[in-house]
Amino acid sequence: LTDEEVQQLRGQAGTPPIINRVLFLAVSKEGAILGTCAAALAAPWCPSGVGSWGLLAVSAPRAGVVRALVEHCEEYIKIAMLDRIRIEYFFIAGLPSSESLRKWYEERLNYRCFKSPSTGRSYRGNEVRGEVEFRHCEKAVEIANDISDGAISEKVVFEARRKRM
Repeated sequence: LTDEEVQQLRGQAGTPPIINRVLFLAVSKEGAILGTCAAALAAPWCPSGVGSWGLLAVSAPRAGVVRALVEHCEEYIKIAMLDRIRIEYFFIAGLPSSESLRKWYEERLNYRCFKSPSTGRSYRGNEVRGEVEFRHCEKAVEIANDISDGAISEKVVFEARRKRM
């Protein structure tokens, strides 16, 4: 980022800053946290202009909480006018829960795996029964066009993001 872009991210007098990373919480009517998921507009593991989400955790699987959190993260990224989203996750071959997760990310949510290096049989320092992959996935999303078509400068895009957010 340039110094000017950093100043824009911090916000100028009377305008709110653009928040790079947001943690969404799903909370019950009683105030209990049911789940979390973080969305990022710029992450070190993503190329410029590609958003990401992660840190997904829920206490009540199969209650619609996961889908709602992911939808909020994806919407936040689309509001920022980013048309691609990346996720990363560990996959352990032969583990039913891992296969279910892969199917959910890659088949139901339509993320396409573009890289899956093997880490052998090690998962975060622990030996496991199946082969472990660290899967990198991406999908394109449609964003509403708030600005004119054609050659658009980064400054125009940045200002349009600020207005939307």
